[in-house]
Amino acid sequence: MIKLLKSNNGFTLIEVMIVISILGIIAGVGGAGLNRWLPDYRLKSSVLDIRSMIQSARLEAVKNNADVFIRFDSNTRVCSSFLDNATDAPNRGILDGGDNPVMNLAMPAGIVIIDLFGVVAPVVDVTINSRGFSTLAGEIHLKNARDTYQGVNLTLAGSSRIIRSADGGVSWN
Repeated sequence: MIKLLKSNNGFTLIEVMIVISILGIIAGVGGAGLNRWLPDYRLKSSVLDIRSMIQSARLEAVKNNADVFIRFDSNTRVCSSFLDNATDAPNRGILDGGDNPVMNLAMPAGIVIIDLFGVVAPVVDVTINSRGFSTLAGEIHLKNARDTYQGVNLTLAGSSRIIRSADGGVSWN
């Protein structure tokens, strides 16, 4: 006589439901942490991108012995830089076909440009000359949806550093 062996391999429905419930709880806790972490990550990333744009503009200006223009636009939330062609004097500082774009970056959702060098205008242009010096010194201030403030300080010598405010944008260090 042939005996049939009953196989007990596999999981019961209850075991599968318990594992799915545990995974759901873990995902819920992780998702809540992500929502708290993401705005600060976007702010830090934006500040690093602006500083990188300033440093790249400075390097391009010195390397090509030409002026690089950086435009900060708080209305469109876009920052862009380009190497200006010296032969188009009437269009100096205006991006046209003869110019070489260096960098273009858009602020991510939830990041607001709240101050551009203390100037009231929503668009501020900065020129980095062929020696790496800036025509404008000051600070660019950003904030995120959690009211965390960071920015970039630019000197006339063309150097830049990241700054932070712990008191809602009143004082910066």
